[in-house]
Amino acid sequence: SGERQRLFNRIHEVADLQRFRPATTTNALAELCAADGDLPEEPDEAVRAECPLLAGELCSIYALRPFNCRCFISRTPCSESGYADMDEALVAVNTLFLQTVEHVDADGCSGNLLDVLSVLADNERRAAYAAGGLDCSGSGLIANRPMKVMMVPPEHRQRIDPILQRLRAIRV
Repeated sequence: SGERQRLFNRIHEVADLQRFRPATTTNALAELCAADGDLPEEPDEAVRAECPLLAGELCSIYALRPFNCRCFISRTPCSESGYADMDEALVAVNTLFLQTVEHVDADGCSGNLLDVLSVLADNERRAAYAAGGLDCSGSGLIANRPMKVMMVPPEHRQRIDPILQRLRAIRV
């Protein structure tokens, strides 16, 4: 479609931008935290730049935005403070949802949005992904993992217990 082609064109335009690339997935991080393991090193200076998919101050892919963007809900406009002011319980719920999405796609890949879209913009790699044969690391992405541990801070467990019960049913 024309909308898809415009998105792919934009991805190619910004392909060389510096960006944060996660070292681990949400489920891998949950396992490390549960085991009191050492967390992987992340770059000292996370690249902080405006999303290259913004057109002015609006998201150019708003109707198609990924879950990570959909669950990013600030109590105040980010433009006022320069950062998101998120309820901690909401962050916990969103983390659980991200873990569940990764679990459902445990054979898939994760990464920075631009890197994921770059893979999907390439016909050959998109076909490999659809067939379940994409080499995540060879594509600049990281392999998803099943959810073995639900990452829920103790102070939020009672408040989000109804959601936890439903997610546990999906996990089984």
